[in-house]
Amino acid sequence: MRRALTILMTMLACSVATQPVSGAPTPSSYAGTYVTTRPGAQGTQELLLVLTLNGQATFTTSFPELVQRLGPGVLPVRETGTWRVRGREVEVRLNAIGLLPRDGRTQPRRENKLIVFTFMRCRLSATRYPTELYGEAGLTFEKSGCTE
Repeated sequence: MRRALTILMTMLACSVATQPVSGAPTPSSYAGTYVTTRPGAQGTQELLLVLTLNGQATFTTSFPELVQRLGPGVLPVRETGTWRVRGREVEVRLNAIGLLPRDGRTQPRRENKLIVFTFMRCRLSATRYPTELYGEAGLTFEKSGCTE
């Protein structure tokens, strides 16, 4: 699971544009694959946020320690939606959530979740988000393949 996630992150990182050397960031500067880990009630969670050039967002939460303990029946959670740039902030609106079965076909249910990030070079840090889901520590993602 971890190796597949790493391969996917590398492939996606290689396929997106990076921030220009000079001047203000463009929307394509934000597109890419962002990763982080965080503690969860049942063990570490691996979070993967993919922002595509066409404005689509995918947020996947995997549970590697649960998979080790309970087996491959522990499925990742996939949320999908859109993203846009507003000044120096990135707004991610997730409108569907579901388990990601091995065959890739999801039966999502509707949701309406807004996460607002500030962008600093290779990092997205959440400034507005549902604290009941992510706690006071919030979310900070590192852009895959980005060097500061």
